[in-house]
Amino acid sequence: MSAIDWEIRPYEEGDAEAIDTLLRAAFATGAEADLTAALRTAGDAEIEFLADADGTLIGHVLLSRMRQPAGTLALAPVATSLEHRHQGVAASLIESALAQATANDWRGVFVLGDLSYYERFGFESAAAAPFASPYSGEHFGLAILDDDELPKGETAQHAESFGAL
Repeated sequence: MSAIDWEIRPYEEGDAEAIDTLLRAAFATGAEADLTAALRTAGDAEIEFLADADGTLIGHVLLSRMRQPAGTLALAPVATSLEHRHQGVAASLIESALAQATANDWRGVFVLGDLSYYERFGFESAAAAPFASPYSGEHFGLAILDDDELPKGETAQHAESFGAL
């Protein structure tokens, strides 16, 4: 399959249905689609980008506000359409979202996933280790976005919508 051109752009109100369709196709269950809709409804969706290939949605990323520590976000979900995987779409989305978070003065971003993939974006399990979380462990990472140290010993508490997962 040949690579196609795409652009990264911010979420717009009319994108919700296409994102829902993409997420339901990209994951085994509808949990990520439901989470995305719930985060938007609750007002916790902070940064949301799409990969758009000539009007067709081929990728999506969402960063949502964490309840604690203050000034942090959670990366979830990130998805690429099945036919456009392994072409750098997800990486471009993640890089764009992290750049926007840095520009908006967010202090850090947590992720739950395969850190052998997410390490290239600055996520480290050692950085997340001081924060108690139901997601703690080898797949829980944190990318520090500024030089200020996050308060250790706090709980890494995701937005309430994550509780439904």
